[in-house]
Amino acid sequence: MPTSNSRPGRLVKHYPSKKDGWFVAVIWGTAALLALASYDLARSSLSLLPKVVVIALCLAAVFFGFWVLYSTSYKLTNQEIIARCGPFRYVVSLTAIDEVRPSRSTASSPACSLDRFSIKYRGSSKALLISPVSKLQFLHDLVERCPHLRIEGNGAVRARSK
Repeated sequence: MPTSNSRPGRLVKHYPSKKDGWFVAVIWGTAALLALASYDLARSSLSLLPKVVVIALCLAAVFFGFWVLYSTSYKLTNQEIIARCGPFRYVVSLTAIDEVRPSRSTASSPACSLDRFSIKYRGSSKALLISPVSKLQFLHDLVERCPHLRIEGNGAVRARSK
């Protein structure tokens, strides 16, 4: 569920990313395999330096996977959408948004589910793909902050000027 954080003159809503079971299984399965490989490597007769380097790389990969899985979320302010995914941060100005549509794109994005929104915005040839748990709530909150958008089907589009 989205959460609110009120500050004077600024309302921020936070939306966690939906997590597909297969995605969670891939991250946890990879972590288990890397842990097993690290254990086997630690018991091998290889010299100490290569062991330490490889085990450190395995631990870094596990840390990165969990960081992405458990930190992916979205903030909606009065001015922008901020998507966070591990060390990555994406910011889209609300005034630049042209279209929000449901998507099942497999493109790399700050989303832990294929049940996504594709957000097309001015100034970029690419779309931002996000997967909030409460997609309908996110869409309504977004349109509430963007007078230039109107709901259309399961998405929103820029209203045409008359």
